[in-house]
Amino acid sequence: MNARPSDAPAPDSPTSHEGVTDGPTDAPTSPRGLGSGPTDAPATISTDAPAPSATGTPAHEPASTDAPAPALPGAESVPLSPRLEVREVAGGSVVVVVMERPDGKPATLGPTGLGRLTEAVGEAAEQAERDGHLGVVLTGVGTTFLAGADLDMVAEFGEAEFARELGRLGHVMISAIMDAPVPVVALVNGIALGGGLEVALACRARLAVDDVKALGLPEAHL
Repeated sequence: MNARPSDAPAPDSPTSHEGVTDGPTDAPTSPRGLGSGPTDAPATISTDAPAPSATGTPAHEPASTDAPAPALPGAESVPLSPRLEVREVAGGSVVVVVMERPDGKPATLGPTGLGRLTEAVGEAAEQAERDGHLGVVLTGVGTTFLAGADLDMVAEFGEAEFARELGRLGHVMISAIMDAPVPVVALVNGIALGGGLEVALACRARLAVDDVKALGLPEAHL
């Protein structure tokens, strides 16, 4: 299944992830399924500090966390780089976490991306609770919500220790969603496979656009 073309240059060698053949894709500035544009400038996610806890630790202060930056080989070549937006919806506003890669290709999960997503969810939940937003919305760009694990990376660094640490980081990220102090909702704008679908399932509720091409857990057949 190929993603949409993009003006962004593709890397020299293709990568793959759970059930998706990697390729350029559109990276619209407005997530599909959300109406009005951002009500303020997108927040910048710092990846130098651990993720804030769901207990309201200010986002600018390093907080204790169960997800330290992993000392793992094989971090994905182009990690997930989530950004935050505040958007108006019926009845109020929400903090949107847009899951995307800088090169416009389908977003995948590896050690760096998992840490960044954990941090983004914690920061968005703290902002929503502090500023009175209705909750947090997780979504992707183009026709991909989240494509799951970067299988090229997993295949290259397939030692048991690496797999265990990757799984632990995934559990920490899922816990950040489930334990958030405000509702977290998945707006499934496109393909959600493997870990991507698990992210959606961890949310309080899920909404999907009409033309989603694939939802599934292909790892069950690996």
